[in-house]
Amino acid sequence: MSNNDPNGQPKYYVDQEHIEEMSRLLQQSHFLMKQFGGICPEHPSFEGVEHVLDIACGPGQWITEVARAHPHMQLIGFDISQRMIEFAQSKAARDNLKNVQFEVGDATKFPLRYANESFDLVNVSLVYAFMSRTLWPRLITECYRLLKPGGYLRLIQEDANIQTNSPALHEYHFLGCQALYREGAGYYTDQLGVIPRLPAMFKRAGFQILSTKHNLVDVSYGCEGYQMCYTDYKILLEAMKPFLVRWRVATQEEVDDCYRRLVREMRYGVSNEEGGFDPFVGLWDFYSIFGQKPVN
Repeated sequence: MSNNDPNGQPKYYVDQEHIEEMSRLLQQSHFLMKQFGGICPEHPSFEGVEHVLDIACGPGQWITEVARAHPHMQLIGFDISQRMIEFAQSKAARDNLKNVQFEVGDATKFPLRYANESFDLVNVSLVYAFMSRTLWPRLITECYRLLKPGGYLRLIQEDANIQTNSPALHEYHFLGCQALYREGAGYYTDQLGVIPRLPAMFKRAGFQILSTKHNLVDVSYGCEGYQMCYTDYKILLEAMKPFLVRWRVATQEEVDDCYRRLVREMRYGVSNEEGGFDPFVGLWDFYSIFGQKPVN
């Protein structure tokens, strides 16, 4: 899979057809729902919500949970990965969920295939890997078009700047942000810089912002989030190696060396000034913003 289409728009920076990537996304989605306090803690009653769209749904973990909890709703999830959609369809059929459908579609091709004012809730989660600087405002505006008056846009994002005592993990994040910036998917070379821009994008599109929340997840060694983070990063950062080399932020040898060091530091600890080792520390910031399209 190429990371760029012929028009130069960024695509996902790892191959989504790999089973390891699907497993990673399933685990991550389950963990985030737990950390945020449910499938939609911003509007837990889902009052007034009948039609839901999940953009770039991956293997469909979030929207499947919504469909199971609210069988009266009609839900659609779409993703560019055929394998992800086939998995989501199979899981929905196995669970006998009749109210959710999954489709293959590209979240960067506007306008999306759906009619104006088709949905009461649109969910967008962690799409920074393929959403360029130029496409972010268009995405928010497109969601406004798709929502009925009074409908909600829920967006979860991170900025790829985890706070950590691991020099190697910090270095890998920096390389990743440099590559994303060169691809056009980030605003800075040391972090994505998307989160600080989202409130203004929501307001310019016409949304009323109902809530924003930073969820700082402790993924340090010994904490509940550690194993998820360790497994997530071990899979994701291995798969990212070709992306970093392609954008010439490091050589293959440098990327391999950095990856080996970060896995070792996350697993066995970080060397300190006294010649010993401190346990790995990581604080992972996830941000949610919840907006409503005015009724009038």
